[in-house]
Amino acid sequence: MISALGLDLGASGLRAFSEGSNQPTAEISLGPAAKTREQDTIELVKQLGGELSLGPADSVCLGMSGFASLDVDAEKVARTIHQVFGAKTVIVTSDMVTGHYSHFAEKEGVALVVGTGALAFGVSDKGHQRIDGLGASLGDFGSAAWIGTESMRKSKRAAELNQDTRLLAELERVLGESVLWPRLLASGEITTFAIAATAKIVAKLALEDEQIAIAIMDQAGLHAAQSAIACAHNLDLTNVAFGGGVLKDTDSVATVSCLQALANAGLSATRMENEPGLGALGIANNIESGRLEFLARNKLALTVKF
Repeated sequence: MISALGLDLGASGLRAFSEGSNQPTAEISLGPAAKTREQDTIELVKQLGGELSLGPADSVCLGMSGFASLDVDAEKVARTIHQVFGAKTVIVTSDMVTGHYSHFAEKEGVALVVGTGALAFGVSDKGHQRIDGLGASLGDFGSAAWIGTESMRKSKRAAELNQDTRLLAELERVLGESVLWPRLLASGEITTFAIAATAKIVAKLALEDEQIAIAIMDQAGLHAAQSAIACAHNLDLTNVAFGGGVLKDTDSVATVSCLQALANAGLSATRMENEPGLGALGIANNIESGRLEFLARNKLALTVKF
């Protein structure tokens, strides 16, 4: 038997973290036949249980995207985790909570995560605050999905105005001819994840002095910083930890822009080094802490004891 297990459920699948390693112990990818978030989660947990040979766990914490927004029955998910892993205590929460815990543990601060999506989440003695994390259609400002969408719009617009077409040509290599984009977007054949993947192309071209790409990446960094600044100011905090693929490279235009804006706002910034799954593991290892009571009181987590 192991004492604790941390689970991290993102857009691509489910990963397990156990003590003694900073890397996932096992990983199950989410297949193309996705159902509801709840059904997907339950199926992935069952698959993961078949992959792991660690034995039962005393406590398990699952940090999942969509915890609060995708109509998930957290108690049903917790029961499945109990059945699969034999856990006496199961915590189901959001990946923004586990991401924050992976860096700050029980301390105060703002976690700014900018990957496929984007959000800032802070905790202080005043309470908690989330800024953005609203999905690609409504928010996720500065995220890879936002960068990809802006690059498609602005490069196509530039081409139709007989301006620079370099960015458009690079996007067409991976997304198909831009004349087909309206149909492909309407039909869902170009997915949010495919759009988000083009952010790497935009970041590379920005470093090569492509002007449209520079403007997009600069604005992405500003958007991300604005979320963190608002979160910090609302909670009277001055410390921000940043992470995610968009802010991964130190010399990225987005990273430079974001860090400069944070500094101009009087905030200190440090890089997040740990995976959200390690935050889930940390919570599972501290089931008697006051943080769990705080999360439950604010409807940010469900703890079930069996």
